[in-house]
Amino acid sequence: MAFPKTSSFRRRLAIGRVLVYARAIVLRNTLLFAAICAFSALYGCSPQIGDDCTSSIRCDLNNTRICDLSLPEGYCTIANCEATSCPQDESLCIEFFSEEPRRAQSYCMARCEVDSDCRDDVGYRCLSASDLDAVSLDEDVKFCALPRATTP
Repeated sequence: MAFPKTSSFRRRLAIGRVLVYARAIVLRNTLLFAAICAFSALYGCSPQIGDDCTSSIRCDLNNTRICDLSLPEGYCTIANCEATSCPQDESLCIEFFSEEPRRAQSYCMARCEVDSDCRDDVGYRCLSASDLDAVSLDEDVKFCALPRATTP
């Protein structure tokens, strides 16, 4: 069966080709946009050590960081850290209860220089390990933590 070679047929064929091409461009752009959004969600604004959280998934989709809900508004951290195992640009490893080996626990804590580097609106302060009877397993710099409660 031969197709008619009228100008009307050619016009419809040309319009059909344009529509197929336009659909391909829209599909490509949609996929590109979805890929950019997924990349941004995973890597663009990832939470830092010390950020507030309501669940561990809020701290890290790969499940390497946890949300310590025992602290006010949660605290994104990595438990059982060792020297130099914390993200160096944002945190350091601090061991709490080091004088009692059975109770000793280590966590990555957010680095700071002044209280305003921490979430001071909810009580976190820029402290040194000695302020909390803790031990820094990395360099001895300050970190964001809650000060010890004082009894009257």
